[in-house]
Amino acid sequence: MKFPTKLSFAIFTTLLSLSTSAFAAGDTHTFGGGIIVMTPSQDDLDQHISDVNTANGSSLGKFGSAYELYGQYSYRFSSSMFALQFRPGYFMQSAGNYSLKGMTFFPMLKIYPLENNFIKFFLQTGLGYGTLKGDIGYANGANVSFSGGAFGAIFGLGANFCFAGSHCVGIEGNFRYLPVERNIVQSASGNATNFSAAPVASQELEINNHDVKTTMSGIQGGLSYNYMF
Repeated sequence: MKFPTKLSFAIFTTLLSLSTSAFAAGDTHTFGGGIIVMTPSQDDLDQHISDVNTANGSSLGKFGSAYELYGQYSYRFSSSMFALQFRPGYFMQSAGNYSLKGMTFFPMLKIYPLENNFIKFFLQTGLGYGTLKGDIGYANGANVSFSGGAFGAIFGLGANFCFAGSHCVGIEGNFRYLPVERNIVQSASGNATNFSAAPVASQELEINNHDVKTTMSGIQGGLSYNYMF
C-alpha cells in the first residue's frame, strides 16, 4: 500500500518549516525553574527498614517517589541550535523517620532540532555532581546522620510550549545516573541498631558488611516555567 502523497507532502513541509526556523530563533537567554518527580531505588535503606521492622515488630514504610526543585539558566549560541544550560537542584525523598536531602549541579548541552514560534523540541545531556545527606530517627530516640557525594550524568528530551511570546511552559523526561556508593557518618546518638557496626562519626556507614549506598539515579518527569529573551 502506497503512503498517501498529500500526507507525505504535509509532513515534509511541516518538518522543513520547523527545522529551518531552528537557526532563526532570537532567544539567546533563558531563565526558568521547575519540579521533577522520580523514583530512586534506595535498596540498602529499604533493607535497613525491613530489618528494623523484623526486630521491633514495626511496620515502617519504604521509600517511594522523590522530588527535585530546580532553577536553570541557558545561553543559546547565535544562529545555532545549540545552547549551554546550568541547572542547580534540591532533592528530597523520605520514608517515615528516614529522610534524604541533596543538592545537585549539572551543566548541560541543549540542542533544539525542531522548533517554531509556539513549540521548541529539545535534547539535553550533561555531566554533574550531587551531594546527599541522610537522617534516620529511631522510636527509642536514637539518631544517625550521614552524607556522601558523587559525579553523574544525565540525558533526556522535552519541549517548551510558548503561549505568550517569551513565556513558556516546559515538559521533559530524563534519565539520570547519580549513585552515591559510600556514605560517611556525620553524627550518631543513642542505640542505632541493625547496622553491621554501631555508627561512629567520620566512619563509613555499613549494613550487612558492606557500605550503605544511596542514589539520586532514575527516570525523571519534569514540569517547568521558562522565560526566554
